[in-house]
Amino acid sequence: MAFLFGCLIFSSCTTCNEYDYQPTIAALRQNTILLSLLDAKGQAYDYELLMQKKNFSVYGLQSKQGFSVRINADNSLGEKRLEFIAELPDEKDMTYNANRSHGEGYATTQLNIEGKTIDLRIDFVYGAAEDKDMLADSSIAIERIFYNGVEIKPRKTSYPQFLLTLQKDDKGDFHIVE
Repeated sequence: MAFLFGCLIFSSCTTCNEYDYQPTIAALRQNTILLSLLDAKGQAYDYELLMQKKNFSVYGLQSKQGFSVRINADNSLGEKRLEFIAELPDEKDMTYNANRSHGEGYATTQLNIEGKTIDLRIDFVYGAAEDKDMLADSSIAIERIFYNGVEIKPRKTSYPQFLLTLQKDDKGDFHIVE
């Protein structure tokens, strides 16, 4: 009986730690990324095949959760791209001004491409109306993205999404294409 009680306490503590992550809350979220992948020859990947073979995934390091990925075939972009959301910063890691109308924070979104792991540090900016009762006016958006400590200059689209392109080199590693 004591063993069962001890296991129950241990599992409840473990469960509490797993759900510690609290994403920053905002009415409008602009955390969508559109990704192009190029092979070593500069040719676009076959995204359907990549997804079918489960050779691409997105994972939030703070939430310890996988994120869904879809193929975006919007003709206005000129090509298919992988579309996913970036993990939002944990609320306790945000830095706000005195009246909480402006804030900054970051989260790490991890990509797994054909067994290679890529960590994207994504800086966010938060804005809200001065009146705290107006939650609908709050927003959080991607401000900057870093890969291997280098700031990436993502291309903005007419949509609230960032475009990134990664190219595989002859050694199988991926690099940013600007």
